[in-house]
Amino acid sequence: MRSRSIRRRGGRSGRTGRLGPPALLLLSILASGMLGPVGGSAEPSPATAPAPDERTTRKRPALACEEDATLAAGRPDPALFSAEASKGVRAFWCERYDPNGRTTRAGPYLEIEADGSVRTRATYVDSRLAGPVTIRYRDGAVFLEGFLEEGEWSGPLTIFHPNGTPWFEARFDAGHLEGGFRTRYPDGALESETRFQHGREDGLARSFYPTAMGGRLKSEVHVEADQLMGEHRLLDRSGRLVRSNRRGDAPASWSRSASVPAD
Repeated sequence: MRSRSIRRRGGRSGRTGRLGPPALLLLSILASGMLGPVGGSAEPSPATAPAPDERTTRKRPALACEEDATLAAGRPDPALFSAEASKGVRAFWCERYDPNGRTTRAGPYLEIEADGSVRTRATYVDSRLAGPVTIRYRDGAVFLEGFLEEGEWSGPLTIFHPNGTPWFEARFDAGHLEGGFRTRYPDGALESETRFQHGREDGLARSFYPTAMGGRLKSEVHVEADQLMGEHRLLDRSGRLVRSNRRGDAPASWSRSASVPAD
């Protein structure tokens, strides 16, 4: 089973390292825009059209195109995945032609792997991906469920572990993280939690040990508008405080670390 390599769009100033590697990865994927540019147009370009042999290597799926639309195939929409992550993947969609020969994509959108498994299901509205988006692992298990509105992530978004347990749980408002943000271990135990307001981390950020190590609190710090505020505490697996500092009392690299010395 492979991991998903998703397109990067930009950086983020928030100090996410304290949440531990998995949370850092997922915040990089979403808060930094690695799932986009979802607002881009999907108009076909001769420079990116698939080679003729690509059009005949896979059976075309039965997409429910409207009467005035035709089924088209080509390379995946770069709004979700980078070109590197889409090697061997073929996309299918419905498109209309106006009297001037201009095409507009509308209706269901499907991405299929070289082995025939479905990677992505979404919908085009005026050549822009909109509405529910589902991305799957090759074995069919759901990797991501989200919703696009006017080219931006909106509402709940969940990324799943291969075993089906939620890994990342968040909510978006017009493309910005808003409200609670949580990551979980494969067994469903809470790994980290924090909050966002208007796309900035704002609230108590905490991380936890895995169940096999007791599941206790590992670290906590208060964040305001992406800035560390007050005391940053690190605890061992028994709940004993092993390090504590206030903003400015230690190098930034230390205050951002979520690692704890061995007992």
